[in-house]
Amino acid sequence: TYTKEKTVFKVWSPEAESMTLNLYKTGSDKEEGAEDLGKYKMTKGDKGVWEYTYTGDLVNTYYTYRAVVDGQSYGEAVDPYAKAVAGLREWGVEEIDPINHGYRARVVKDDFDWGTCKSPLIPLEDLVIYEMHIRGFTKHDSSGVEFPGTFDAVREKLPYLKELGINAVEFMPIFEFDEMHDHRVVDGNNLIDYWGYNTVNYFSPNTAYASNPERNKEGNELKRVIKLLNENGIEVILDVVFN
Repeated sequence: TYTKEKTVFKVWSPEAESMTLNLYKTGSDKEEGAEDLGKYKMTKGDKGVWEYTYTGDLVNTYYTYRAVVDGQSYGEAVDPYAKAVAGLREWGVEEIDPINHGYRARVVKDDFDWGTCKSPLIPLEDLVIYEMHIRGFTKHDSSGVEFPGTFDAVREKLPYLKELGINAVEFMPIFEFDEMHDHRVVDGNNLIDYWGYNTVNYFSPNTAYASNPERNKEGNELKRVIKLLNENGIEVILDVVFN
């Protein structure tokens, strides 16, 4: 939970004997300016929730957790509630650091203005749903959009969606996932995980779907899409698979 004055870190791990918060300047040790900003022992509270409060402005700082269970350290883990994850940026590019799996969370602030926007709450029996893969929907040149295969491109296609007569879109997984996780070459074809059913973090929008880097503004492009669709009477449904 971020504010300019302090950031409160909490993670649930009832079986852990100890929990350490690790802070970093960059998303990977390979990046220029990489620096370890310190390790902080967390305090175990009620119901197995560990907590640490850092005083000062940590915006854009990266972090991981390290748990010890039965005397064994389980390395560094990404925060399952992180709003942004480092290590996954450009579509189809292998960026994972095998030392720490490439996943570090980033502290971000949420100041998106939803205004008076609300979901239309259309009755289930009245829904006409368009299932959509964010990348596949506009990646082809025929889509005629400025930023093919991105959240912003969906905004550009609003007139088309309204012309179809649909009143709901169901986004196939838009959470951060690693399309290179099962990368392989079959009969000369470069195959990656296109669909996104291997989520890395359920609260981090896929950075590969953003038209421009959203450093410290993760999710704003997605939120603009949802806001626009809702304002035009179109429900937004998220496809979530808890594998």
